[in-house]
Amino acid sequence: MISTRGSRLRATEANSRAAAWPWLGCAVALAVVCGSPAAAIPEQAAQGDADVAALIAAGVKPDAAGLGAYLKHFLPSASHADRVAQLIKDIGAEEFEVRQTATKALAGLPVFPREALEKAARNENPEVRNRAKGLLERGDGQGKRTLVAALAVVAKQKIKALADEVLAAGAHCPQFDRPLTVTEALVATVTPADAAMLRRVLRGETVWRRSAAAAALDHLLAAKADKDLLALLKDPDDSVRLTVGRLLVNRENRAGLVSLTELLASKDHSMRWQSSQALRWLIGETFDYDPFAGPDKQKAAAEKWLTWARGSGQKAKLQIPIKVPGVIQLFNGTNLSGWKAVNNGQDVDPTAHWQVKGGVLRCNGKGRGYLYHKQPRANYELTVEWRWPEGPGDSGVWFMMAKPGGARPACLEAQLLAAKAGDFWVVGGLAMNVRGQRAGAHVVKMAGSSEKPAGEWNRMTVRVLNGAVDVKVNGVRQNAATDCPHTPGHIALQTEGDVVEFRRVQLRPLGRSAMSGLD
Repeated sequence: MISTRGSRLRATEANSRAAAWPWLGCAVALAVVCGSPAAAIPEQAAQGDADVAALIAAGVKPDAAGLGAYLKHFLPSASHADRVAQLIKDIGAEEFEVRQTATKALAGLPVFPREALEKAARNENPEVRNRAKGLLERGDGQGKRTLVAALAVVAKQKIKALADEVLAAGAHCPQFDRPLTVTEALVATVTPADAAMLRRVLRGETVWRRSAAAAALDHLLAAKADKDLLALLKDPDDSVRLTVGRLLVNRENRAGLVSLTELLASKDHSMRWQSSQALRWLIGETFDYDPFAGPDKQKAAAEKWLTWARGSGQKAKLQIPIKVPGVIQLFNGTNLSGWKAVNNGQDVDPTAHWQVKGGVLRCNGKGRGYLYHKQPRANYELTVEWRWPEGPGDSGVWFMMAKPGGARPACLEAQLLAAKAGDFWVVGGLAMNVRGQRAGAHVVKMAGSSEKPAGEWNRMTVRVLNGAVDVKVNGVRQNAATDCPHTPGHIALQTEGDVVEFRRVQLRPLGRSAMSGLD
């Protein structure tokens, strides 16, 4: 949708914000003080491993010594807490230079002191309060990107003897990345000396730690870990049982097969989908089970699966190991690799309107067009996180675009316009139905706005499966459509004349394509 707000209105809004928040100038100054330019990335690294490139840009050596030193910062440390406390005291010092130095030091800490800064943002000293708020607003996007890259490189290089550091760092890892990233790093780094520690973690309260420790213990001990893993089949969390079920089945322990079939009745659609895909991979059968179907149809098919698993499934030939489709990062957090841009109907250089800094993809608001990913996709769950850094604006997520090019290619837009996120706009004559009727150009969202205030990050989830579309904004279902095109289409982010930022654009394959390698 094209925004109707003019530049005069935007200027008025900016002036109003400045008048309402006199400390805004301080926050802007902090961005300048704290924003250190990334180190030059060697050309070979930039063109090769994006995780290695991200580490080099952050000044972390991508080898055992460098990663060990970096991850050590995440271990609990009284000296670290004391340093944070002193720096927060210093941002309220009388000397300007002391305040500036302390502010920059806080922004550059490997572990972002969010809790301490949130407390400081309520400090009686206005200098401490305003600088803490500025640091919190700036956030830790680059720091989290560096951490995810560090864990990925530990996994790829199989750097040993960092198990404690990986588990400590995992608590600071973005929640969406944590299950796979931390597990892969932990499995790669553990040694036999870590077995006792892993068993203690299995009895802990943290779900993602239990899952990661189970995978690591299985990797270390194989069948000797069965007693520990079988106990976890009674875990209260579905994701732990899913992890353990896969591990056991991959060693042909049929108790894991029964556990996977029991998860077909999970209340979590993601658990239902993942367990059904694992079972389908194992025997090539579905028993007409659809993880997104109505409860009655789901229940009947799940009962067939459970009967099979407890009976003939105990001797059936299984295709192992299970190959689970992972998450595909469409935006790598480092550059615009894989993307092309169109402005005013013409192909253009993407960097004219889109820049990447600190793991964030920023549209400068000067264009009218879209940035699209070159690889068409079918059957997926797309996650996009966005925010308005300069006040409410207009943008959108386009998908099912069969043929990019021109100003308005046929596709469906999930609106991001402030207060309207979740509306549909049917672009270029795309055919689809909403609630049993042919959709017009505009389909209003189902519920009231579920967006967060400007400046805060929002999440949109778009599920496209066999011609059906479902859209959620911050977990609230806002729109749905059926009878859409089944063919693969491109995904795009809209340029609508407003500054907008994205920090996550990732895709999880669904349905048949997830098991065929098409994605």
